Amino acid sequence: EYRKGNGFKEQRSRIPMEKRRAALEKYLASPLDGAAPGTIVLVLKRFGERAADDPGAKLLKLMAGTYTGRSRLRSGLAPGWSLAHKTGTGQVLGSISTALNDVGVMKAPDGCRYQVAVMIAETRAGREVTNGLMQNVARAVVRHHREIHPKAEKTP
Repeated sequence: EYRKGNGFKEQRSRIPMEKRRAALEKYLASPLDGAAPGTIVLVLKRFGERAADDPGAKLLKLMAGTYTGRSRLRSGLAPGWSLAHKTGTGQVLGSISTALNDVGVMKAPDGCRYQVAVMIAETRAGREVTNGLMQNVARAVVRHHREIHPKAEKTP
């Protein structure tokens, strides 16, 4: 029911700002998240090595249908590239944003796969800056691929 309309925002607005600030400070001092970017990309790599009926492979297929985060990693892709990913956004309070993430598998037109995890723990930079960082990561992967496989994207 929180997903419908502004249900979440309405409920959150009922929490006093002092309580929200205290919760954010507690989270920033000791985040509950335990996943590290390196571990995430290793798991994504292993999922990609599984048979099509394996739960990990099925998860990647679901991630390929993700429609969120169009201005994150996806915006840095070159034509012909695809992305199976999952975005995440944590608390936003005033000028502080937490857990701005986009993790997934970028696939080049020649089939090469690159596991990517961009995880911004805490920032005061705006959405344009953080999304731009994620786009630049995707662009760097594309550039790297073109450097090590210069003929790959030119073949029909």
